[in-house]
Amino acid sequence: MNMELNIAMPEVSAPSISSGAMLVELSISVWTARRGDKEAKRKLDALTGANDDVYNITKKLTGDDPRLDKIRKHAASTRTNIHYHYTLPWSDTGPRLLTTACYFDYTKRMTEAQEQHNKMAAEYIAGFDDTVERVIANSPPGTFRRSEFPTQFQLRQKFGFRVNYSPVPEQGDWRVDVNNEARSELAAQYADFYQRKTVEAMQDVWQRANKALTHVSERLADPEPGFTGVVTKEGRKKFSETLLEDMMEMVDLMKRCNITNDEKMRRAERRLSDALLGITTDAVKYDPHLRNSTKQEIDKVIADLPSLDMGC
Repeated sequence: MNMELNIAMPEVSAPSISSGAMLVELSISVWTARRGDKEAKRKLDALTGANDDVYNITKKLTGDDPRLDKIRKHAASTRTNIHYHYTLPWSDTGPRLLTTACYFDYTKRMTEAQEQHNKMAAEYIAGFDDTVERVIANSPPGTFRRSEFPTQFQLRQKFGFRVNYSPVPEQGDWRVDVNNEARSELAAQYADFYQRKTVEAMQDVWQRANKALTHVSERLADPEPGFTGVVTKEGRKKFSETLLEDMMEMVDLMKRCNITNDEKMRRAERRLSDALLGITTDAVKYDPHLRNSTKQEIDKVIADLPSLDMGC
């Protein structure tokens, strides 16, 4: 008779994060507007004498299509500026880690992005028949056939936007119908995975912090010989409002994505927050002493960051 048993996980140094985070998976699909052209391929194979597997020819069915490009760019922006911005790496493919502290902002922005995606897709589909007629009419005879284009129903299936949430599995939650030895091996493998992915998630935060802080430090430094960027009339590198906003976002990131409650990250967040207190773009621009002191404080935070090749 098979029995379901719970085998305790081996102890690992990584703390449980299942109560403070979840897994989220984003899937956005957009019609490619491309189709293989077998007839053109046969002609090219015959002309060149090439084997059948040498060439692949595809048609760009709608040519330069600004409305479709806009949907593609929106999808790319959603992945970069919302999904990757608010989440941390977890699985090699698919789900990423979303802290509960980031959940409401993530959900709000993702819902808005989904509504915009659906609206643009619906408008594109509604005008698709006119698009097809225009493409065929403006192309050399025989270039396109109506049968090469999807119907509106088929086209609707090629657009999608899905966000799936799931819990982070507890390290000790193994309820599988295998023998004790195999179950223990599975538990040990997951313990290693859990610890490794937790470290990788934290290291992602450190890497983002290092990149952003290093960039700001460089912008606060005096122009070095051979500098080709923008220099203000005061003889300093341009420091934009966006850079200051990036720093404030970095403070927020370290506060909300510190999934292991790492003291070093908490200290870096506090020091960076103190360094930015009361800072404005104009103040940094016109006060050289403030500019230098701010750079010094940021450089101290950078110096205290962990070695990025040794984990957190």
